[in-house]
Amino acid sequence: VGDRELALKYLGEFRGQLENMYGAEARTAVFVALGETVRRHEIPMKPFDDLIRAFEQDQTVDRYETFEQVVDYCTRSADPVGRIVLYMCGYRDDERQRLSDKTCTALQLINFWQDVRRDVLERDRVYLPGEDLKRFGVTVEQLREGRVTEGFRKMMRFEVERTEGMFAEGRGLLPLLKPVYRKQIALFGKGG
Repeated sequence: VGDRELALKYLGEFRGQLENMYGAEARTAVFVALGETVRRHEIPMKPFDDLIRAFEQDQTVDRYETFEQVVDYCTRSADPVGRIVLYMCGYRDDERQRLSDKTCTALQLINFWQDVRRDVLERDRVYLPGEDLKRFGVTVEQLREGRVTEGFRKMMRFEVERTEGMFAEGRGLLPLLKPVYRKQIALFGKGG
C-alpha cells in the first residue's frame, strides 16, 4: 500500500481474520474457503501466521547484517509455503519439513539474488548480508547504480554457491514422497 503503518494495520486485521477462522468464525469468502482446506488437511495456524509475520517484517526491516538473519527471515517468508504443501500431501514429520525448508529458503534466496538492484531501487531493501557486502567490498550505492565489479561478481558467486548447496540438500525430500507428489514438488526446486 506504500505506507508502512497502514500496511501493518492491514496485516494486523488479516491476522485477526486468520485467528477468527481458526476459531470457526470465518467472516470472508477467502477465509471460509481456506478454513475448509485447513480442516480437511489439519493444517496448523503457525505457517499462515509466520507468513503474516514475514510481511510485517518487510515493513520494519530493510537491511540484514548476517546471512543467518536473512535465513531466519526465510523461515517465515518461504518455508511456511512448503510446509503447507506437505500438510496437504499428508506429511507432518520433522525430517520432510526440514528438507522442504532447505528448498524453500533456497528459492527465496535465489529470488533475492536475482532482484538485488530492483529491491534496492524500488523498495530500498537489501537482502545481501551486510557482512558479505563488507567482505567483498560492495556498497549499497554501487547496487543502486548497477555497477558490477569483480568484488560484486565474487560475492554473487559466493551467495549462489551456498544457495545451490541448500537446493542439493532439499532434493533429499523427493525420495521420501509418494510418487504421485514427486514430480510436482520437484518442479519447485527445478524452477529455482
